[in-house]
Amino acid sequence: MNGDRPLKTFSKNELLNLENVPVIWVHPEELNISYDLDWNTPIDLSGDWDLNSNPFKENMVYRSFKQRLEGTDWKDTEFYKFYSRQLNWHGLGKLKYWNSMLQDIVTNGYTHIPIKNPIDNYMSILIGRSGQMFLYNGIHRWSCCLLSSIKKKIPVKVLARHTRWQEFKDSCIRFQKSIGRLYSQLPHSDLRSIPFHFDSKRSNIIAKHSLFPKGTVTDIGARFGTVSYELAQYGFKVTAIEKVKSIFAFMERVSKFPGDSFLPINADFTTLTDKANTLVMLNIAHHFTPDPKEFLAFLARSKYSEIFYQAHAIDNKWTAYITPEDYLKTIMETTKMSNAKELLEIGGRKLWHLTRS
Repeated sequence: MNGDRPLKTFSKNELLNLENVPVIWVHPEELNISYDLDWNTPIDLSGDWDLNSNPFKENMVYRSFKQRLEGTDWKDTEFYKFYSRQLNWHGLGKLKYWNSMLQDIVTNGYTHIPIKNPIDNYMSILIGRSGQMFLYNGIHRWSCCLLSSIKKKIPVKVLARHTRWQEFKDSCIRFQKSIGRLYSQLPHSDLRSIPFHFDSKRSNIIAKHSLFPKGTVTDIGARFGTVSYELAQYGFKVTAIEKVKSIFAFMERVSKFPGDSFLPINADFTTLTDKANTLVMLNIAHHFTPDPKEFLAFLARSKYSEIFYQAHAIDNKWTAYITPEDYLKTIMETTKMSNAKELLEIGGRKLWHLTRS
């Protein structure tokens, strides 16, 4: 699907003439695969076209731009040697321009400058079934962006999405509209504009303060799995547990997003015994009031070395049962944690780091 317009198949010639397609902002490292598409071969968007890809950094253009940046003369790069043998190719005249572009983007970062051809106004991408993003047009500019010392998000056109990805995106939007806002921002550039309550601040601060970098983490009541996914990108080995099947279906899809994965489990965490280094429980404990017996029994069985705990806000309905501070005290007594450091407060909800010493 291109934007909101159904498109069952496409060819390169068709895509070259598209103008009114959505633009999203992508960090260079998110887009790390390229896709070579024949000019006129129709591609079924519900088919397996997205299974044909190559790591971008293995591309000859990227390798040659990297060689040039390191001081190699253009004539000694793979790119030059390959294309100079094609007598009808006139791109060698662009070497001076590409050299200037490389130096500019590496030094100053990418600045979007519109060009006449509609497809070239932006670099452009295709999105596969699991959210993998394929560079479609702009390989020279994207190579420079990856090599740049200034890393910032870049606007790109989304020319087409795999049918499965479009269906997933549509389901996320429908769910969001049914509840107002998603609990957390979805960790994919094509989904970040869907309204949400919590961004990545919590994941970033957990990764920064954890005593076990790249250790084992259990995220209970993980919802869509945003925090689990983001911690996995920091190198943690994450297990995400969500009881509600309809929510778990979304989390399972998020676990397959490009990047390092986490283990999604559809279960009631209070029935389990866990041995992870770290427990992440964000806005979940208060749901076990006024009778937290099963929740506290789970904490007592599972011997965590640290806990990241975000509590309910003082003025909401849970305060009638127990204040955030009193619940914090109960949790610390149950888990035999001796220290509680407040790390963050969002909308009246405090995030604490609990440790034993």
